[in-house]
Parts: sequence; structure tokens; C-alpha cells
Amino acid sequence: MTRRRVATYPSAATRADSAPWSGGGGGPSLPPWVPAPGEVAVLTQSNGLLLNTYRSQVASNYSAANFITTVNDYSGSVPNPYWGVYGARVFFGGGHSGTNDNSVTVGEYLSAGINFKRVSVPTNLPSADPDDAVNVYTNSYIDTTYQEYSADGQAASPHTYQMQYLVPPANGGGTYGTLELCALSACGYHGVSPNVNGALAAHRMVFNSMELGTRKWERATSTVGDFVSPTWGIPGYTVYVPPQDRVYILHQGGGLPAPVRWHDRALRTWVTGTGTGLEIDSMQGFDSGRVLYIQSRGLIVAMWPTTSNELAVEWMDVTVSQPTRGGRATLSTTLAVSDPWSMADWCPLNNRILVAGVNSDAGAVHEIEIPTTLTNTWTVTRQAISGGGTIPKGSATSFESHFWYEEKLRAIVYMPKAAASGDDTVRVYRPVGT
Repeated sequence: MTRRRVATYPSAATRADSAPWSGGGGGPSLPPWVPAPGEVAVLTQSNGLLLNTYRSQVASNYSAANFITTVNDYSGSVPNPYWGVYGARVFFGGGHSGTNDNSVTVGEYLSAGINFKRVSVPTNLPSADPDDAVNVYTNSYIDTTYQEYSADGQAASPHTYQMQYLVPPANGGGTYGTLELCALSACGYHGVSPNVNGALAAHRMVFNSMELGTRKWERATSTVGDFVSPTWGIPGYTVYVPPQDRVYILHQGGGLPAPVRWHDRALRTWVTGTGTGLEIDSMQGFDSGRVLYIQSRGLIVAMWPTTSNELAVEWMDVTVSQPTRGGRATLSTTLAVSDPWSMADWCPLNNRILVAGVNSDAGAVHEIEIPTTLTNTWTVTRQAISGGGTIPKGSATSFESHFWYEEKLRAIVYMPKAAASGDDTVRVYRPVGT
């Protein structure tokens, strides 16, 4: 039985209601397609709120059927609050079982709706249909040291899971941010041994304009490591901590306990710390999860479905130079989630972790409060979605990480799939208390 309680939220004065993002200060009003708090809006091409289809942005040398796997197949996205007036969602993925297409695409948030736009020039592999005709390893089209296409040195198409992150302009990112990955895993459609797991090699895509231009992937590291079990395992989930300029990783495999590991952006190399890290053991979970940085608390919170279909929540204090795993949270209500699952994010306006995708409960979002004393019980509150709206869980067969809170919209934006035909569907949920 789910515990219900009356939720309390920060006052209007502390929420900075005049601004559509969490940082306060003045700003434009919310787009008309953002719903009222507690409600879900459904955006499609048919109702005019998706201004085009995702598949329409495919490059001429790739097929739309495979291009959509940059959303659909073990692929991730990341919010970019520095893009335009309202921000954007940045998509990148595909890889091993999806596509060789290493395009980066955004869904930019406009007053009229969401506009999909490809913002990079993908590698032109030497084939009329590179997704179907080229085995990129046996044809030597990938430099397996850095997991780059030999044709132009760009990062190969990987399974991104939650491996990508957005670097703000204040931390050395571009005018509109920089997309980075500090590891590439399962690169290239038809990817086979050797090195199917990828490489610990950082790559970046700089957004100094919001147009396509000639933008391509750049290598951002001079040090490469091995991304092969048992030392490292995929899937992997990274989280960027701006005050430390570090990227921490949650990964599967290697046994427990595992040392904490991070990518030092200044040194452009991986570091193994002295503490114990956050890691999914192969007997605890399989192919999904979520890791969050909660700046106001100086915490990383890692979440994943266990093999007993329960949500595990662990934390680590990252205000210290040598962090170590703090422990596993005791939730006031057990949340039933099943692999694959990635539907959680932090809402700074109501100070809750928002969790959707709970089994048989698409009509609610569950809010988790982080107690002052972390070893105390973490209170779970079920918030029924107003007006009968729902947030259905995405694919039951592959992992996608597309459930993110967008600070300039004060809302979760979730597109679990790019459609092969007909309408794409995006759900926008505005949390209570925002």
C-alpha cells in the first residue's frame, strides 16, 4: 500500500515564482504548452505542439529507420538550459544494436512548441547504406583505441545510456554549452570484438551557435583507458559535478565493493579515489538506472531497479575531495520498478526527487524527500496526476534515458521513443509546487 500524505512546498518567496527556472531572477513567461502544476500535457505533430518529426532531421547518408535509434536504442539525452530562451534537449546514441549515425540532434523549446533540429555533421562512412552494409569493426572503419571513425576522427556512434553530460559556459563550455562524453561504449552498428565495450576517451561537441554549420565531434583527451569487465562494465551512468569539475561514474560489474572513480576534466583523465564508489553489482540490477547530482545538498544519488523489482537508492557526499559511498536510503514506501527503468530526476523548486515509471501506476509521480540526516527514512509521497493524465513507462526491451526536469520550463519533458511513422509523442509534467 502506498503511503499518502499532505505535501508541503517552499513559499513563493523562496521559489522565485517570477522566473521559469530554478535559479531565480526575471525571465519570460512559460510557453503556453507547459501545463499547470500537477498536470500532464501531451505534445504531438497532430496537435501542432511538435513542429516537425524527429526522423525528419536524418542526414542524407543515413536512413530515418536507423537514425531514430539515436533516441530509441540504449540511448540517452541531456537537458541544455543554455540553448535559446527556454533551453533544449540534446539527443545522442545508437551504436552497437542501433546505428552508425553519430549525429547530435536537439529538441529546442520554443513558444509555439518543440522543434527537432540536427546540429552536427555525421561521419560519411564509405557505403551507400552504412547501417546495413558495413560491419564497422571487420572493415576497419573504427579506430578502436579512441572509438573514433577513421574516416574523419569523430566519436563513433555509441550506446550512450546516461554517459553524456552538459558543461555550462561558466565551466568552460561553449556559448550555449558543450556536450561531452568521457567514455564511449558499444560503438558502431554491428559492433563486435575487439573492444565492443568501448574506451575511456573523452569527446566533446561545442555549441557556440544554435545552427548546424560544420559542427563535428572533437577528441577531448590525451589519455585513454580500458572499458572492459571486470574492472569496468557497461552500462554506465555518469554525472557531472561542476564545483569539482569532475564526472563520476556508476557502472555495472567488477564486484563489490568498488573504488570511486571520476573523470577529472582539467587533467582530462580518469582518477581512482580512495573511497568506495557507487556500483550496480551484476546480481543487483541489469541494464538501467539513474544517477543525479543534487547541488543544494552536495550529493550524488544513484537509483536503479533491483532483480527483486524494487527501487534501490544510494547516496554519496561529493563536497569532499575523496568521497565515499554513504549508504542505501530507507524509503518510507517501497517503490516497485522493473528493468529497464530510468524515470527519475531532481526538482529544485519543490526539493523532491520525482519518480515515474512505478509498476502499474502510470497515473502518478512519486516524490522522494531527502532528510537532513541521510540515515533517517526518506519520505515518499504519491502525487496523483491531475485530470486523469498519465506518464506511461517507455520501452520494455531497451534502455533509454530521456526523463529530465527542464529548469526553464519548470517541468519534466519525456519522449521515450522517436516514431518510425506517424506522430512522435512528448509528455510534459509540471510538478506540484512549481
